Amino acid sequence: MASTGKKTSKSIFKTEIPFTETKIPTISPHDQEVILDLLCNLLAPLGHYRRTHTTPTPSPGKKRKRKNKHPPNTMLSPPPPALSSHILIGINSTTRHLTALQRQPPAENPPKPLSPLSLLIIPHPHPPSSLPHAHLPLQLYLSHISPVSTPPLSPQTLLLALPLSASTRLAKSLSLPRVSAIGLLEGAPGAEGLVRFARERVAGLECEGLEEGRRGEWRGVRVSVT
Repeated sequence: MASTGKKTSKSIFKTEIPFTETKIPTISPHDQEVILDLLCNLLAPLGHYRRTHTTPTPSPGKKRKRKNKHPPNTMLSPPPPALSSHILIGINSTTRHLTALQRQPPAENPPKPLSPLSLLIIPHPHPPSSLPHAHLPLQLYLSHISPVSTPPLSPQTLLLALPLSASTRLAKSLSLPRVSAIGLLEGAPGAEGLVRFARERVAGLECEGLEEGRRGEWRGVRVSVT
């Protein structure tokens, strides 16, 4: 005879890091719209240049077929907008730059100091919960306190976490299929209004967990049961 008793569900144990979670600055919906408008206006010349003066790289098969069809274009393209040398587009380029800011230079013949970021824009409302973006807030904080960034970064680089829908507008402005992150270097031409508005409206990044870890105190293990 089959048992009529209720089946008890098994408990699930989860461990969590005992340090305080990184606090992402909150931005009001109105300020998000203003920041996005200013940013898209700033990026529009780069998108226009990409559309009109950049030839997409064809696949190897198409390249062989078109090799003798069209003569090479010998007309010189105008130089790209000045902003192009003051911007990082994509997670990879942003991560490389932040990593370089964290590295300790050699004692002799130190390299030329890298330009710090004034703004890091991520089209995700909570980057720590996004696998591709999760490392960026901590890296940004570390680059700010790193001895490589001399003179010290002041004011602090701001992290602007925008809604997911912002990615579509940013990609359209840049004439790219998608945009995962944008870093504006300090002194980017034309970005003064955007940077000023962001510094007036957005708080700095807080990473209390890193400071707790640097103190070397044993904080135990957090265990939750569901």
